[in-house]
Amino acid sequence: MDAANKIEERYAESLLALSEGAGVLARIEKEIILVVDLFAEDGRIKMFLADPAVKDEGKSTAVVDILGGRVHPVLVRFVQILLEQNMINGLGSIADIFLDKASRLEEKVSGELVSVCMVGDDVLTRIEEETSRILGKKVRLHVRIDSGMLGGAIVRVGDLVMDGSVNALVEGMRSELLGGLRGGMDEKK
Repeated sequence: MDAANKIEERYAESLLALSEGAGVLARIEKEIILVVDLFAEDGRIKMFLADPAVKDEGKSTAVVDILGGRVHPVLVRFVQILLEQNMINGLGSIADIFLDKASRLEEKVSGELVSVCMVGDDVLTRIEEETSRILGKKVRLHVRIDSGMLGGAIVRVGDLVMDGSVNALVEGMRSELLGGLRGGMDEKK
């Protein structure tokens, strides 16, 4: 493990300890994905946070304005610390390590549910239960929004990928149609 990974792991462990200590681990697990997605998708936020002309106090205040009320204060303060320590670019990796460690702590396998929109807790629970039944292990899924999807969902747990997206359905139909057309053309030769 290289030095950068060790540092990111220490930050992830710190967030895990803070979350457990505050009794908000499950909430932080859900919200950290939202924060990572928000920072990744909104180029303006990235540019602002990376701008050396903006003082650290201004960046910290912006983080509170952007995240305050949307995520738990523990997570807001954690993001501020990452900014202060020039580690904000490692947020995605830190989140991945954090989620993996949180799942192991709870003796669950960590996975991802990719959807075009947020899913309700009841739907997420049913998908987790069915995935757990298929794998024979307890599964915790973290929701990631992909606005590029047409609909449906994708579940990823380790090497297992269950693609129930409309995109995959359309691609499958396209392949079948093209295969049928090619097969018909071969028969005519």
